[in-house]
This record gives sequence, C-alpha cells and structure tokens, in this order.
Amino acid sequence: MKLDLPFKGQPLADSVFDNAARARFSTNYPEVPHSLPHRLRDNPLLALEALAQLGEMLPASQIEYNPGDLPIGITAKPGANGLTIGETIRQIDTCRSWAVLKNIQQVPAYAALLDSLLAELRPDIEAKDGRHADPARLYLRVFARGCHALSF
Repeated sequence: MKLDLPFKGQPLADSVFDNAARARFSTNYPEVPHSLPHRLRDNPLLALEALAQLGEMLPASQIEYNPGDLPIGITAKPGANGLTIGETIRQIDTCRSWAVLKNIQQVPAYAALLDSLLAELRPDIEAKDGRHADPARLYLRVFARGCHALSF
C-alpha cells in the first residue's frame, strides 16, 4: 500500500505531547479514560486527502462509515450514505456522515506514526504495566465526524 504524499512516515520532528499531556497520560493510564491533547492537527498523514487515500487502500473490513444524522435508538445497522469511503472523508464537512479507519498501522507511514507516538508514551506504559509498548499489540483508529453527525 502506498500513499501519494510527501510525508512517508519519517519520525516526528517535534514532540506530539506536551508535558501536561504526558502527565495526564501518566496519571490516568491504563485504568481511567481520558483525553490526550496533542500536536497532530497539522500532520500531513491526518489531512483529509491523506485519510481519504488511506480509506481507499484499506480492506472493507477495516473501514466503517454511515450517515451521521440518524435518529437516536435505531437497532439495525444503518444503510450506506451513497458515497465511497474516499468521498465521505473528502466531503466530511458537508456529507452529514462519520467514518472510522481501523488498524491503520497496516500502512507503513501510519505504522511509523504509531511508533513515534509510542516512543513518547513508552516510559509511562512500561512503568504501569511492565510490558514493552509493542506496536503489534496496539492499533490506531482514526475517527472523522462531519457537522450534524452525532457520536457517543
């Protein structure tokens, strides 16, 4: 799988997590759910076009996307939104949908991103559970939600 992007998974030049974020992670990992502020907003791998390309590469079993403006309490799997995964991500601001890309570390550039993130958090992970922060045990999911799409 190859992304047509200038960023090919080089280690991140700057720290993604500031000291406060790492302290929050250290305090809460692994038992307490928490948000983790980061500096990934401008990472080229997380730009909409890169994510659209990624979605188009992944096997169907690793993507999920649906309309996001469904009524609360539906019991059946919702129907498709009429777009491909790539179109859904490219139009996420207007298509009233959400998308999840699962196990994105299958693509080398995203595996490198995971490795870079783990390098920053590894000392706290190992201190808490005594195990090596092995990328084979972990995975990344990217969740995108358009306007008017609810997520819980």
